[in-house]
Amino acid sequence: MKERYQGIDDKSEDLRDYLSTYREKGQEFLQRYEMSWIYHDSALEGVVYSPPELNAALRGDITKEREKTGYRKDMPLHRTYFHEIAQPLKIPALLEKLVDYTAGAEFRELHPIEQAATVQHQFLHIFPFAEHSGKVGRMCSNLVLLRHHYLPCVIHSIDRQRYYEALRASAVAFRLLLVEAMENSLDNALKYFRDQARRYRAIN
Repeated sequence: MKERYQGIDDKSEDLRDYLSTYREKGQEFLQRYEMSWIYHDSALEGVVYSPPELNAALRGDITKEREKTGYRKDMPLHRTYFHEIAQPLKIPALLEKLVDYTAGAEFRELHPIEQAATVQHQFLHIFPFAEHSGKVGRMCSNLVLLRHHYLPCVIHSIDRQRYYEALRASAVAFRLLLVEAMENSLDNALKYFRDQARRYRAIN
C-alpha cells in the first residue's frame, strides 16, 4: 500500500504543477471537479441532481432545509447502508473517542490517505445522525485530504454498491476503495492536462 500512496503523492505533485502552469484551464478543471464531487456524493445517497440544479445550489439560490440537531435516538431498520452501527446510547462516547484518537500521536503518524479512510470508516460505523451521516463522514474524510493538499476523494455513483460493501467490510478494504477512487481521479485529471499540453505544442 505504501507504493500506492507514493504513486498518489507523485501524481498529486504533477497535477499541482499543471494547475500552476495552465491557470485558466486549471480553474475550469477545478470547477468541473467540484461539480462532479457534489453530484457523485449526492448520488451515493440516492439523490441525483441535474447540472442546472447543481449550478443553482452553488450560487446559493436553493433554500437550505432546516437543520436537524442532535444524535439519532433509534436503530433504523430501513437504511441506505445496511452495515453495523452503534447503539444510540453509545454515540456520544464513541464520537468523543474518535475525536480524541484523531488528536493523538498514533493518528498523526498515519499517511493522510489512511487518516482520511480511518475517519470516514469509524464515523460511519458510529452513524450519529438519522440523516446525512454519510455526507458528514465523507466531508470529514475529505477535509483531512484537503488539508494535506490532495483533491477530494470522489467515489463515483456507479461504485455505490461497492462503497456500501466496503463499509460492511474491514477498514483495510474500505481504505483500498478510497485509494482506487483517488487514483482514478488523478489519472483522469493528468490525462486532461496532458491533452491540453499536446494541443498547446501543436498550435505553437
